[in-house]
Amino acid sequence: MLGLFKKDSAPQSPLKDHRRQWVESSFQWLTTVFDRQAILHRKVLVPHYSHFPIRYNGDPQTATDTLDIVAAQMEISTTDLELNIYDDSYNQLSTGSPTGARLAVVTEGEPPADEPWPTVDETGKYPITLKKSRLQNPELLVATLARDLAKIKLSGEARITRPDAPLTDLTTLIFGLGVFNANAAFMSQNLRTTGENARMTQMEWGYGLALFAHLRNEKKPAWTEHLVKNIRSDFQKSEQYLAYHHNSPQKSERRSPFAGDPPMAESENRP
Repeated sequence: MLGLFKKDSAPQSPLKDHRRQWVESSFQWLTTVFDRQAILHRKVLVPHYSHFPIRYNGDPQTATDTLDIVAAQMEISTTDLELNIYDDSYNQLSTGSPTGARLAVVTEGEPPADEPWPTVDETGKYPITLKKSRLQNPELLVATLARDLAKIKLSGEARITRPDAPLTDLTTLIFGLGVFNANAAFMSQNLRTTGENARMTQMEWGYGLALFAHLRNEKKPAWTEHLVKNIRSDFQKSEQYLAYHHNSPQKSERRSPFAGDPPMAESENRP
């Protein structure tokens, strides 16, 4: 029984080592290929009227107005984008959930629409195709647009050579939109759907957000209040783990994720 309740026991890693290392190395790579100083000082957007002064009523104009805000946040000109909205209500079934969740029904022979990757059309613009149902859920609308634009930042701007879905998630985080995509990922997993926002696991999101706050030296950042309870709990556990290993190097041989880890050269090299 001696030592069972030692007060200085090290916090356990919230992730298995190979996943923790993937999140850390990918995050480090992103801070290398994108402007690190901008990441340090960028405003984090949250679901509040002060950040999205839009009256969401299902009108397609709200999608255009939201795209303007998200594109500016991610440093993409809207003149390079073409927003298209299609009615997806015909191929959805209700799950019976009190939240009104619906499942998409894919007709045999339809190409998978889960992970389209950006290519410019004949007008030289990137088409952004949005489901009409997204207009009824502003937070999911923001998350979807952020993810589409993250693909442009990675693939469209030739930073990676092949699709990398979890890296796309992490990219939304470093552009200050992680709150939306973390919450969307949790809800998608919680409802057992196969939505395009559920690439990183709940715990990976918590750890990624903690890395983001740690890099920016943020203590109890206000934006965490907008995370769903489960993600916020995972963030706090990850924050404790990072604080211990960063501030007490004598207690662990593991390096800080910001102590000179080499950036990854290619997306395909990330495990």
